[in-house]
Amino acid sequence: MPVEGGAAGAYVLGTLLAGSPLEIVARVKVQGGELRQPIDLFDVRLSWEVPGDGQAEFQTLVRMECHDPATVAAAPLNAEVNRAVELLQSARMRRRAIELMDAGQIGAMQALLGEQVAHWGEVYARTGDAEAALEHDELSVLAKVAERAGSDPSAFRLARKQSSYQAYMRSLLSRRQGPKP
Repeated sequence: MPVEGGAAGAYVLGTLLAGSPLEIVARVKVQGGELRQPIDLFDVRLSWEVPGDGQAEFQTLVRMECHDPATVAAAPLNAEVNRAVELLQSARMRRRAIELMDAGQIGAMQALLGEQVAHWGEVYARTGDAEAALEHDELSVLAKVAERAGSDPSAFRLARKQSSYQAYMRSLLSRRQGPKP
């Protein structure tokens, strides 16, 4: 959540669990700079409370060399970053499904979940990634519960609760326990 009255781009992450990995993805669009010269992208500052030790901090300046647009466009995607982005977008889609459900747009919610189930099924078929299979399975169960949501108030509440929980967990915590091979 953005920090009110804080520096531009400052966010509070909320309560985190010690030892749990956290993925933060930022999309940065940069204009300007001299070709083959470094440009400062952003300054990362993290601070946290260490139980029994007080406050700890980490700060780093993220820089990269400027390249022409064709070189940037031809650069390969980082598979690990791409996976994190897709999973975070999936969490966003779950939150959108809740909004649609709350607005009584059950058909639109079901269509959105159906698209996500198909997407993650395709990702799993293409990559064999266990995390994609888990995402597909969670969304499939949610889509089945959502099918009943239009006519069954208890199914509506269950679908909303499941979607909220899954979106929250995906946004805050990673299932990964380390780098993927």
